[in-house]
Amino acid sequence: MRAAFTQLIAWPSSLLLAGCLHGQKEPEHGQAPAKPKGVTEVQLQADGPLRAKASTTYPQLVAWPSAEQDKLNKAIENLFVGRYKLVFTWIFAGAAEAEMEFADEPSKIGASFYDWMIKDSYTAVHLTCWVVSIRGTHYEYTGGAHGNTTFFNANYWIRSGKIEKVQLAQIFKPMYLWKGQIDRLIRRELRTQEALWLKDVKRKDLLGAAFTFSEKGLEFHYHPYVVGPYTQGGFHVLLPMAEIRHLIYPGGPMSRLVK
Repeated sequence: MRAAFTQLIAWPSSLLLAGCLHGQKEPEHGQAPAKPKGVTEVQLQADGPLRAKASTTYPQLVAWPSAEQDKLNKAIENLFVGRYKLVFTWIFAGAAEAEMEFADEPSKIGASFYDWMIKDSYTAVHLTCWVVSIRGTHYEYTGGAHGNTTFFNANYWIRSGKIEKVQLAQIFKPMYLWKGQIDRLIRRELRTQEALWLKDVKRKDLLGAAFTFSEKGLEFHYHPYVVGPYTQGGFHVLLPMAEIRHLIYPGGPMSRLVK
């Protein structure tokens, strides 16, 4: 039985290692954003048992040929491909297990075991040769009434010649009481958006969400079930630069965006 299971999931893994590129099927909940200028896109996709699908799309910078650009591209690639490998194995293994369980009577496989999907896509928020801010969107359907969407970020910058992942605290002035101020600004906006669960959400959850940044300011991304029920969808909270400029650390990743 173990040998049969391995055989079922081995073929898509070989597609991954070969860098298989395909057109991407969009989930029904939305359309992919237009490709930004100055990048090329890499798309990876594979099909598995019971019509399961896994895919990822991520950008690679091409506008600033340099060692710095290469470092940023490698960091972006490692994040997206690393996530892809993880979910790739998990979703196909789960579908293969269900297929084997009903191997003798395939007609008994329930509809919820078909058409599982895992997909990562991106939105480029800010791209330069020394810092990038990218919002990742993870869509997942593994049976049930509906799929789910979560957010992650790919924020990287070059500091002292080395690539680093941007931490939220690096954006603000050291030893400054920024957490309370940012918390209040986020809550003010979420109240405006009528997030139903806001009063029960702790500060660490608000500040621990995926975030992106640009000349417009700092934006936090909350997926369904964080600050409101699934029916409210996700929430995106932009803190305008005018309201946070005094908090920005002059030597941090957002320093060149302050005008």
